[in-house]
Amino acid sequence: MSVLLLITTQEIKDMTSLADNTDDKKIRHHIQSAQDIYIKAAISETCYDNLLDSVENDDPTAVETILLDGDNRSFPGLKMALAWWVTWLAYPDQWIMNGNAGLHKKTGENREAISSEEFEKKRQEIENIA
Repeated sequence: MSVLLLITTQEIKDMTSLADNTDDKKIRHHIQSAQDIYIKAAISETCYDNLLDSVENDDPTAVETILLDGDNRSFPGLKMALAWWVTWLAYPDQWIMNGNAGLHKKTGENREAISSEEFEKKRQEIENIA
């Protein structure tokens, strides 16, 4: 069963400060987390489930469309909030990588070990998501 995402990786890049050449694999898995952690909490589980059903059936109501995309005036829509939550979750993955030699950060073409402070920050982020 595939996971239904309310936003695409390209929409996230278009709406936020993530670079266009950011690897989709580094952000895609954060979409589901952001939806479940932040969007569901903001609109209630019932509304969230109804919205997912409507999007899955490609039959959102006018109100659900405004909820997702905004009203082009004062309400930017859930996609905008979701895009920034995904960006917030994905930022550590842009500079801290998990490889077979442990956690490291990229420095140009090379890599260097991360500090214990950076390690603890990454652990805290993972714990917060879990």
